[in-house]
Parts: sequence; structure tokens; C-alpha cells
Amino acid sequence: MGWGSGAAGLAAVRNALGLTTKIIAAVSAEAPSYARSILAGRIVEVPARTRIADGIAIARPHPGAFDLVRNEIERVVEVSDDAVEAAMRAYFRATTT
Repeated sequence: MGWGSGAAGLAAVRNALGLTTKIIAAVSAEAPSYARSILAGRIVEVPARTRIADGIAIARPHPGAFDLVRNEIERVVEVSDDAVEAAMRAYFRATTT
């Protein structure tokens, strides 16, 4: 999860469909501002230091998305850069012929 717009959109679709699916977000352990902010119940700034997850490497959640997301997601999981790289390799293998 980067700024939270994807998670907010996912929650909006889930709610519009009347589903009760739990949403679990993933952030880089080296860019944990969203995870720390959810735990604190307020926006917390944490410098991003990830070497690979640059697309989700934020230091501070977007205020508008944070207000929506914090009440809609079940939890946030922090994953290592190694886990992000492993997931990228698995995705690449699964989608190439």
C-alpha cells in the first residue's frame, strides 16, 4: 500500500457490493508509515528506506485516504524487501511464457 488510494477504492467496491470481505494491506517494512499510522490512530511520518518497493515507499500517508482507509482495513502487514523481491519473481514466473 502506498498512499492508500487503492485500498480506499477496494473498500468502496466491497462496501458497494455489500460484501464483508476483510482487507489486509501490505507495506514495506522499510517504509512503514501507514502501518505505524494505523496503530497510532493518527498520521505518523516515518522515513522510507526501501531498496526495492519504491512504488509504495511513502514517508507519510495521504490525509484524505488515511481517514477512509483506517476504518476500512482489517490490518496492515509489514513485509521485508526480500519478500517483495520474492513476490516479484513469483509474479514474473507466473505471467511469462
